[in-house]
This record gives sequence, structure tokens and C-alpha cells, in this order.
Amino acid sequence: MKDLKNIRVIAILLVFIFASCSKEEGETAQEDSGKASISFNTLLQNVSANRLMERQSSSGIPECSSAEPATAVALLSLDGVDMDPVTVNILSDDLDDDGNLEYYTDYSDDLELDPDVYMLEEFVVYDEEGSILWVAPRIGEGTEGLEDFIDNPLPISINLSAGVKKYIDVEVLCYDERMANEYGYPFFELVQDRVYDLCFFAQYCFNNVVYAANYSLELYYVREGEEDIQLYPQNDVPVTPSTGIDEEGEYYADPLCVKIPAPQYGEADDEGYLFFRITLIDWPENYGDIVDGAITREGYITWDLIEILRDTDDNPATEDTDMRFLQFYLNCSNPGGGDCIPTPQDENGDCIPDNLNQYGYLFYDLEPTEIIDFCLFGNYCTPNGRHYPASYSIDVWKYEEGEVTIQLYDNLLSEVTMVDGEYSAEPLCINLPDGSGEDEYYFEITIHDTDEYDVEEEIIRAGVITDAEVRALFSGESNVEYYHFFYGCDLEDDPALLNSVPSSTEE
Repeated sequence: MKDLKNIRVIAILLVFIFASCSKEEGETAQEDSGKASISFNTLLQNVSANRLMERQSSSGIPECSSAEPATAVALLSLDGVDMDPVTVNILSDDLDDDGNLEYYTDYSDDLELDPDVYMLEEFVVYDEEGSILWVAPRIGEGTEGLEDFIDNPLPISINLSAGVKKYIDVEVLCYDERMANEYGYPFFELVQDRVYDLCFFAQYCFNNVVYAANYSLELYYVREGEEDIQLYPQNDVPVTPSTGIDEEGEYYADPLCVKIPAPQYGEADDEGYLFFRITLIDWPENYGDIVDGAITREGYITWDLIEILRDTDDNPATEDTDMRFLQFYLNCSNPGGGDCIPTPQDENGDCIPDNLNQYGYLFYDLEPTEIIDFCLFGNYCTPNGRHYPASYSIDVWKYEEGEVTIQLYDNLLSEVTMVDGEYSAEPLCINLPDGSGEDEYYFEITIHDTDEYDVEEEIIRAGVITDAEVRALFSGESNVEYYHFFYGCDLEDDPALLNSVPSSTEE
């Protein structure tokens, strides 16, 4: 992994000073409404060079963008509960006739509120392209000193009385994405995109016993040619799982789940854009003390792998309901090799809980394992010779010593969709764990109906595929070929990897 640097670049300070109302003088005032309103008017000014020099901790000072501000997003809270973010347009004029433009927000009904005491929790300014220009630093969530560059960091208390039009001073810093967490906002809040869960689970082997593990997590957003962004931990607060002891006196650790962004900088789905490191830490009551940093796991995570873990159908109403975890066995010399004491959860003593998939885990130990791509595409032919893109599902297991073991994929569906008036399908691509030596995977392919054809749902292909056969489909480091199977067609699969399964309708 490239060097992970803690960037402490001092941002050029810009100050939002609210001086006048953006609503026209001729419009009806709010005094009679019983409500109060908030307006934001801004005046930009620079910090003195001396102040910058006093606080500078790096030789590079980011330059402010020359783009004009277009919108601001403000987040208020009431009684500790966040309200919906409010987006307001930013206008400009030379309000004080000094030859410089002042920037101020347009009137917004969303900022007409009942009298009460509110807190301004977040304030971010964007240009017309939606890029962040300025951010008001917050206290206490990873800012590590950036709030010291301003006199009044967020959160700011706003006491609204009936009929009052309130003007709030908000100070902001130029935004530098390399320092995203230092403004006090988690990176994934500033990127203005959906966030997703990523979960970890770890066990620790010691003296032939498998323990629930306590560990710390580091997670970075890795950018090619740019500084990495540390997502976790923030503000030097360790990120660890919740641990405890159950009613039967057994120690347990819950899966550790964190929020992550989707790829933000054009990374390919199969490109490792997150880097993680988990480090085993002490648990005196359970397994004792651990030498600091002695036992770790680390690796890169792709968006493809996250999609596997989410087991998603891209329906926000149903996705993530069957979230699976990255699971690790720490200090286990031979996971699955029978060096553990049998327990009710692991009756054969192979260090892996029985019915692993039912626990919701996806087993990947990324230290000795590489993730390789494998893609499939299918065609279905009717008796009259018409060819159609096939809808099908796959089930995949690890295959070891002549037996299926861990299920990697359960009923993963490839659907046919309508595109420009034509039915089409994309190759179905999956990730397979490839460790040292030969790895084998047992596949089953089940055919499904589409709007174009009717067929009985049944298994049509089954068999074992090796990692060597998967890699034979690669050209260089990219997977350019896919396994193309034909069902009901007078054509051979290309390449011929899996065995045909006789149809239940055949004589």
C-alpha cells in the first residue's frame, strides 16, 4: 500500500458575515406570522499571512477554487434531533458599495421556523457543478485543530423568537478533499452520495481454541496518484466491535459495521478503492493480553466485493436485509484444517462454524487469498431455433478434497432487461477467493423464465471449475473473456467448463 499520510495542510480562511436580507423589501414581513426566519448573507475575506504562518503544519497551502458559489446546504437540529437538510441558492451583490461582491442566500420557506432554540450543525457551500467550495468546521469529530482557524465553529446555537428575521455569522474554510475528516464531517457526508454498510467479524485461535476476537479497525479511501483519505478511526477514537458476555457465560463480539461511500473518483468496480487493516487487541477476561500490533489482517476491497456482501438487488427497500460480513480467523494456522477443539457450533473441529452461510458470513481471509473475477453469459434456444439472452441463477461453493464446503454465492440471479426496445443481458461477474495452490469451485446454474420464453426452472449445468481455468480466461490483468453457455441450442459452451445436467422433462 502506498504511504498513508496524515495531511495537515492549512486551508485559506473565508468568512461568512451576514449583513442584509435577500428577500425583497417590498415583500410581506414575518412579524405577523408567529414564525421566525433565518437568512445567510456572506462576505468573503482572507486571513492574515501571519495567522497562517502561526498555524501552518505543511508546506502546501491549498488554493481556493475560483468557481462561484451556487448553493449552500444547512443542517439544523432541534432538541438533539437533526432536521432535514435545507438547500438554499446563493445570490451576490455589492451591498456596501465597496467594489466587492458579497454573497448571501436567497429566501427559503424551509428556513421559516417555529420559535425555539436550534443548533446549526453543518454548513457546506457548493458551486454550480455540485463541487464543494467551502465548509464550516465542526468541533469534536475528527477536526484535529481546523476549528481553531475560526472564532465560532459549529455547532452554533440559534435562538429564534416570533416574528424575528435572524442573521447568523458562519465562518468557513476552503475545502480540500485530502483533509476531508479534519473539518469535523465524516468523508462520506461531504461527498453527498449514498452511504453503505461494511461489516467485519473476527475470531482468534489460541491453544487449539477459537475465541471471539476484539480488534481495532483502520479504513482508508485509496486514490491513485493522490493522498489517501482516512475514513476510520476519526479523531483518534479506536473503532472496535461491541463485546460482552451472554447469559450462558460465553464471551461474544458483535460484527463491526461502519459506513462507507461508493467509489467517488471513477474507480472501476473491480479496483481496490478501500484499504483496511484490523489489529487484534487485548481482551483480558476472554483470551488475555496481546502484543501490540503482532496479529493483523489487511487488504484492499473492491466495489464488486461490497456488492457481494450486500447481496443487493439495488432496491433501496429490500437491499442490505441479508448483509454478510468479511470474516477473519486470526492466528489460525490452518483454518478448516481441523486444529480446533469441536464445539456445538463447530462439531467437526475445523475452525469454521457449521452451516457458515446460515450465520450470514462470507468467508474471505484476505492475507493469503487473492480475489479473482469470473464472468458468465447464457443463451436459451427455443425448439424453432430462436436465440434469446438467458435469465439464470448460480450457486457456488468452495470444493475441497472432493466435497463442497463453504457456499460463496446463493441463488445469485442474472436478469434479462429491456434496453432500447430490445431484451438484453449483461455478463454476470463474481469474485472468487484464490489462495496458494490449486483452488476449486463447485457451480450449479439454474435456468429461469423471461418475458420472451417459457421454461421449467431447473439446474442445467453443474461441476467443478479450477482457479487455473478461471485465470485462463484472463488477458493480462483484465478479464476479457467469459464463460458462454447455451441451453437448448445446437452449440457447445465456450469454453466447455461445466457438465450439462439432463432436463427433468427429457425421456
